[in-house]
Amino acid sequence: MKLAEAILLGDSLKKPSASVFLYFTDDGPIGCALGGALIANSVIGKGTRNIIELINEAWPWLVNGQRCMISNMYMELCNSRTVTIEQIADYVKSIEPKEPKQKDTNDASREHQEVLANSL
Repeated sequence: MKLAEAILLGDSLKKPSASVFLYFTDDGPIGCALGGALIANSVIGKGTRNIIELINEAWPWLVNGQRCMISNMYMELCNSRTVTIEQIADYVKSIEPKEPKQKDTNDASREHQEVLANSL
């Protein structure tokens, strides 16, 4: 799942909090935009690993400065409502990679033929 989509979906799956990535309470999860994205991406519940490690595995292209920008924008959303979750998702769309280009079947066939030729 793309991060922008996960942020939008995840926002409806938890209560907002600018102070924690993700925390589970008796009343349900609370967390930031990235914590909600993890819930939406079904990453939570796969052990008790570090949240940053889970984020890095789910979206390996995301660098620290970008995580900080998303977190800062989410703090603005929680504290002053000058930013919307849609604006955060729009920022993420502007930095996340596009869908990988589908491999041409002719390329795949050529690669297969090269592998066969090299194995003889």
